[in-house]
Amino acid sequence: MPIRVYVLPMARHACPARLPEHGRTDWGDVQVSARLSWIKPWEIDARVVLDHNSPRLDPWAILFRLTNVQKDEVINRVKNRPEEAGLFRILGGMRYRRNVGDWRELVGRLNQMISREMMRESLAVQEWLQEGRQEGREEGREKGREEGKLAEARSALLMVIESRFPGLRVRDAVESISDLDVLHSLITVVAKVRTAAAVLRAIPGTR
Repeated sequence: MPIRVYVLPMARHACPARLPEHGRTDWGDVQVSARLSWIKPWEIDARVVLDHNSPRLDPWAILFRLTNVQKDEVINRVKNRPEEAGLFRILGGMRYRRNVGDWRELVGRLNQMISREMMRESLAVQEWLQEGRQEGREEGREKGREEGKLAEARSALLMVIESRFPGLRVRDAVESISDLDVLHSLITVVAKVRTAAAVLRAIPGTR
C-alpha cells in the first residue's frame, strides 16, 4: 500500500511561512526521504472530527475551525470525561497561546459547563493544582497570570513525559524552567523522541 506523510501543526503560529515539500531523516546507514503533505487544521471545519463521535478524537477538535455552537458541542461531549476535558484544555492553550481574548473566552465556556468536581478528577488538573495554579487569581495581576501559564505548561510537559516514559525523574529539572516558549517546545520534542535518553538530552539540567 502507498505510504503518505502528513504534517499537522497544532496552531497557526507553529506553521512555517514556507512549507517544505520534502523531508529526510537518517537512521544510521538508512536514509528515508518523503514528500510532505501539510494539513492546517485551523482552516478545516471541526465537523470532520466531530462527525466521528469518538471520545479519543473529540478533544482534538479545538485545533480545527470551530463555531461557538461547535465549541459548546465539544465541551458537552468531554465534560463527563475528565481526562478528555484536561486534554481539550491543554490543546486549547497551545492553539490560543498568542490570542489571550480567545483563550479567556474558551476558559469561560469550560468553567461554565464543567463542574469543579469533575475537573478535580482529571490527572491533568491534579498536576495543575499540585503546581500551585489557583483558578481564582485576579486578572489584573500580570505576574500571577504568567506563573499560572508556566505551571500549566510544566504540568502538561510532565504529563506527556510520564505517559511515554513512566518513572523518568525529571520533575525538578522541569520545575526549574521559567521560559514558556521552552516548555512548549519541549512538549513537542518529548512527543516525538523514541528514548528516555533523548528526553534527558532535551531538558536543561538533566545531562
